Amino acid sequence: MAKKINDLRGIKESDTGLAAPSQWDLVSDKQMMQAEQPLQVASCTKVISPNTEDAKYVINVKQIAKELL
Repeated sequence: MAKKINDLRGIKESDTGLAAPSQWDLVSDKQMMQAEQPLQVASCTKVISPNTEDAKYVINVKQIAKELL
């Protein structure tokens, strides 16, 4: 019943998980993006001396660099 009502009203679920554009707050989103440091995702590609205190990790930050930590 709820699906039929929503279909008649023109409401549909988004497969992207985004809210409807009428619910967006672009001004607040822009302020938040300027206040926070961006996060980056890295992949650990190799562990040097695993299970020791001197373990080192080779990570790959996509399109930026390869680092040894």
